[in-house]
Amino acid sequence: MKAWHRWFVVFLVPIFAFQSLLFSFASFDRLAVAQSAPEIAIVGFQPAVEAVERDLLEGLSSYLQGQANVRVVSAESVNSFLTKMELKETSDAQTKLKQAEESFRAGKRAYELLKADVAVREFTAALRAFEKSMAYLESNRYLLMAYLYLGMSKFLRKKTKEGRDAIRAMIVLDPKRASRKLSAKFFPPKIISTYEDIKQEVLANSKATLEVNSTPERARVLLDGVRVGRTPYKATGLSAGKHYVSVYKRGFARWSQAVTLKPGKNSVDAELKRNLAYPPVERRALFISQSTALQQTAKQLGADILLLATLQAAPAKKSAYQIKGQLFSASTGSFSRVEVLQVENSGLAKQRGFRFGKILLDNLNEQGAVVPWTRGSGDRLAKQEPQSGREADLQVPALSDVPGITETDIPELAEWQAIKRSRKKPFYKSTWFWVVVGAVVAGGAGVLVFTDIGKSDADHNILVIDNPSLP
Repeated sequence: MKAWHRWFVVFLVPIFAFQSLLFSFASFDRLAVAQSAPEIAIVGFQPAVEAVERDLLEGLSSYLQGQANVRVVSAESVNSFLTKMELKETSDAQTKLKQAEESFRAGKRAYELLKADVAVREFTAALRAFEKSMAYLESNRYLLMAYLYLGMSKFLRKKTKEGRDAIRAMIVLDPKRASRKLSAKFFPPKIISTYEDIKQEVLANSKATLEVNSTPERARVLLDGVRVGRTPYKATGLSAGKHYVSVYKRGFARWSQAVTLKPGKNSVDAELKRNLAYPPVERRALFISQSTALQQTAKQLGADILLLATLQAAPAKKSAYQIKGQLFSASTGSFSRVEVLQVENSGLAKQRGFRFGKILLDNLNEQGAVVPWTRGSGDRLAKQEPQSGREADLQVPALSDVPGITETDIPELAEWQAIKRSRKKPFYKSTWFWVVVGAVVAGGAGVLVFTDIGKSDADHNILVIDNPSLP
């Protein structure tokens, strides 16, 4: 091997090896940081409700998944958890309805055995259970019969007025009261006679109207346990007295309320809340009461941080939305400040979600912990989005990084791209450049070594001696 070959191998190959070792350490360090990063679960959005909400969630998730300082709990895990919670809520209501039916059957058996006290107790328990689960009641047969048998049991105890009141309540709730007849096969003549007298009184006073409105509209309406239409809904010819109104819409919690109608016009406004949504906690007084439930949710999801959020119509702006978001730390029970962002155009919801992710992550410190809100003594926690031209605007990622967004979607893209290009590092400061250089150097050294080895030993051992000139 020639001398310069040896020097090339001796000096340059170790340099390349050292550089590769440093690059490996950097990779392991980044991997360690990623593994120690807190897991964040996005529990504030419901993509099944509106398309704009689905796009916002997609943009927000895309941004968070691209950050090294957080890990994102999969959307499948979050959706599975929310579905289980919704099914549990429905299951609990159905269990109460079954208990109500069992109480009714127990009361009926007691009535047939002339055990009036037991019957009254069971029918009263049945009615209480029905009222608690009225939002899920879609057949009022047992409800009506519980009122009727309660009245009959009251008659057995010689409490005529209370008995008539119970039977009246049954007739008021019965949508088929005008045509319903009690069978002489199952009911005594006195009860049938009383029932007919009260029915005529109720029919003579059926002059109430009811308007049911909801936010949002087009929600289903149940009146006294019977489906009657969608909001905005108007019913006429109702009897004055106690009625039950239930309103529900996909993606929202069921709303139910007992209302006492008076002759004339009556109205009900149902403000539907997002079903199983986790909105930001905007009042300090609610921090402690909300922390325990949120910590349990985070534990079930295996998350260190919950991203609480809500989407609502922007005040005084048509076709615009407002996002509110907040981070909650499961380990410390602390809440970040509430961040607010406007969505002027629903077609740009993905890009705005992407941007909102950056704004929210500003509430994490260098260790990945939530920075608690401690500012001032006011109740509301609100931070408006940065104004155009501020530093936060200059750091918005390119729209090309957001799935489904093209350069023509927003006019500011050219400016943002120019800013992004101006902040790029020179190529000779990039890791990939020196990796390529090292590979070329090592390859060249290897070629020289193998070329040198391939030469014959005879060529390497030739001794050249100048032959002096002959005389």
